[in-house]
Amino acid sequence: MSGSRRGGVAVAAPPDVRDDRLALRLLGGWQLTVRSEPVLCPVNTRRLIALLALAGSRPRHFIAGTLWPECSEARALGSLRATLSRSSTRVRELIKTSGDTLSLTPDVRVDVDDVT
Repeated sequence: MSGSRRGGVAVAAPPDVRDDRLALRLLGGWQLTVRSEPVLCPVNTRRLIALLALAGSRPRHFIAGTLWPECSEARALGSLRATLSRSSTRVRELIKTSGDTLSLTPDVRVDVDDVT
């Protein structure tokens, strides 16, 4: 059974329902595919997507502080904003914003979820 940790709550999908349209591979190397086509992303975008895939839904302050721990809070939040604004439309569609919280859309199939 495929599971998900989105938002810290395990969500199970029926075993016969697998949408590979949006797939993120973290094990053995980072790769994002949309409709089986690889999506090229800058390093900061890859780090952001990986964090959201592993940590689930998190506030912007948590994400910024985790990705840029050596920076002041203001600068880390600025780096997060810049990363989001520089991301392709294709990538921005995978990131869900709810108030101050970011997460991956539940449509993204993550290989780590398949293993756990």
